Amino acid sequence: MKRMALTAVGLFFALAVGVGVLALVQPAEPSYRGLAAAEWFEQFRGGDTNALTAFRQMGTNAVPFLIHRLHTQSSQAERWYVTLWQKVKPAWRTKLPPPPATAENALLAMGLLGELGPMAGAAVPAVCSVLVTPPTNSVTPGGPLRFVKLPNRIVPGGLTSIYLSNESLRYQAANTLAAIGSDRPEPLFAVLEVAKSPRADFFFGAMPQRADWTIATRKALPELVRATTSPNQNVRSVALGLLGKYGLTERSALLALARASVSESGANANNAAAYLGNVTNHFEIAVAALVASLGATNAGNSVGTPLDGGLKLPNHFHGEAARALVRLHPRSPLVKSALLEALAHPQPGVRAGAAHTVGALGMEMAEAEPQLRALHSVETNAPAQFHQAYAVLRLSGDARLFMPHILATLTAPSENSRWGALGLLAQHGAGHEDVVPRLMEVAEKDPAERVRARMATVLGLLGSQAKTALPVLRRMLTDEHIFVREAAEAAIRKIKASRSR
Repeated sequence: MKRMALTAVGLFFALAVGVGVLALVQPAEPSYRGLAAAEWFEQFRGGDTNALTAFRQMGTNAVPFLIHRLHTQSSQAERWYVTLWQKVKPAWRTKLPPPPATAENALLAMGLLGELGPMAGAAVPAVCSVLVTPPTNSVTPGGPLRFVKLPNRIVPGGLTSIYLSNESLRYQAANTLAAIGSDRPEPLFAVLEVAKSPRADFFFGAMPQRADWTIATRKALPELVRATTSPNQNVRSVALGLLGKYGLTERSALLALARASVSESGANANNAAAYLGNVTNHFEIAVAALVASLGATNAGNSVGTPLDGGLKLPNHFHGEAARALVRLHPRSPLVKSALLEALAHPQPGVRAGAAHTVGALGMEMAEAEPQLRALHSVETNAPAQFHQAYAVLRLSGDARLFMPHILATLTAPSENSRWGALGLLAQHGAGHEDVVPRLMEVAEKDPAERVRARMATVLGLLGSQAKTALPVLRRMLTDEHIFVREAAEAAIRKIKASRSR
């Protein structure tokens, strides 16, 4: 009996010490309409939207309380208190302060901090900590799914359910930082840290798109520029994205993007070039970098450049750089002079890209036609010659230089390229003596039924010029696909009608 009494006294003493420790680590609680913040917090956990109003009214006084709920990594004293709190009778628990924060509490607290907006700026470092190092106790392996109700950012005053996980904690942290700290550099530093994580791709792009980070980017500029040379590709990608979206007015940001457009590969190179196409000052940096990067081809940007009629040529130049130059042209006269000079560049990729860009600009570059014709006659690089001929077609409407390239594409491995070449023949094939013989060679043999049907259609559009193709079209009347037979029948009618006129 005496031993039990001593045990009870010891337990009571331990609880008293625990309460004292917890009181020291917990901030003083604000209240609203007679209820303490902790009570409103529990009502919010249950989905009571009145709790949103309560925390808004408590304002900055509620911030220390909510910051405490973000501390998902509890101390030894707090863990000891949780153990004791779980052992006491349920009736006693109501008389004691609740245990320290859990992952669920952190998610709820971030939702409430986001509702407070900029007045919760003091919580930025704590939320950054959750973003960088989410709690490890958010999900029990093999356990049931847990959902938490948070403020709906689309429907003010409403709640939405979010699945409790490390990813959702980071996602909510990003949302909260956008609401409370978009003018501070700490969130951007945190994003760079998260970019090193194996799961960083989960929220790439989510954070920057939820607020205007221009002021924060300006404050973090030196660190972001340094991050563009990080050995970690994801870190470079995040830094380039922030500089490209929010730092284009800064010279050092443009220099970093210019370097990346030439030295990077894949998506990073494409994105850097695309951002340079949006500049509104320092055009000399952007134009010089984009012209130089025309020759920086790699597997990431050689997916094909669309031409008229849907024809795609596998890039032999940096396609995104060419598109960026087209966008820059109305804003800077430097583009025209740089392209005219680049047409004779010693690097074939730059020549091909410059010719293609000149063609894409059309009649605005009409003065380049004589130079393009002269270069085409002596060009030794096939891709560059292709784009020179394409540019002449775009500037003058003369398809003679480009026609051999179109006809050669009729047997290209890509079905889409063959389809696109036929579209160009429909526009420019009339009057060219090599078109009908070439179509007669391939019309019946193409493996794609839609391409065979379009070949028949193009022959019909050529009218009497295609009269020698009538035997081929008659044989196509027995094709296994009905729409090929219908296209051949229609083509025969058009050719006969044109002969009778």
